[in-house]
Amino acid sequence: MQNHPVRDLERVRFVTAHYEMLQGLVVLPLLTVLGVLFVVDPRSGSQGDAVIWWGMATVGLMAALAAIPVLSGYYRRRYGAVRAQRQQGRSALVATGVLFAAVAVLHTFTPALPFSPEAVAVGAGVLVAGWRLRPLAPPFLLTGVALIVGGLLPFQGVGHPLSDLSILLGVCCGAAVLLGIWSHLLLRRVLGGNESGE
Repeated sequence: MQNHPVRDLERVRFVTAHYEMLQGLVVLPLLTVLGVLFVVDPRSGSQGDAVIWWGMATVGLMAALAAIPVLSGYYRRRYGAVRAQRQQGRSALVATGVLFAAVAVLHTFTPALPFSPEAVAVGAGVLVAGWRLRPLAPPFLLTGVALIVGGLLPFQGVGHPLSDLSILLGVCCGAAVLLGIWSHLLLRRVLGGNESGE
């Protein structure tokens, strides 16, 4: 297998600048629980089913939140700690907020259609994010193309499933799980098996 020094250097720079963002395992439990909660509708069953759903949701969210410091500690022990890149994190948060605000407006003013303009908009935003974060491009590319294709496929019925914001958010959580795994693998590949935390 050939080494590509330029590509490897780009990965090292990216990991150095985005170290905290690449700790993908930290968010996996919470994203998984949220994805399930978005997709599974508690109103679809009986009142007893709704009570069970809320109980499982509470337990799942508490367990996921409790896992965050444990998984953060794993990264600190294995790779060390760096000062947070607050400006980069803030800009990513703002961009995500703007995208979902635009999707919410689009959802409000768009009639029920056989395709999903919301999914197409999110897919386009994901592709732009993948272009900006090139070492993370593969999961972004896969997710963006899948959302655009899925959003453009005609659906026979009242509204497209991906125009249901709870389903769209569930799909986005699933895509974020994929991104978290890819981020962890990228971090592991670039930093190797550093057990000393140096």
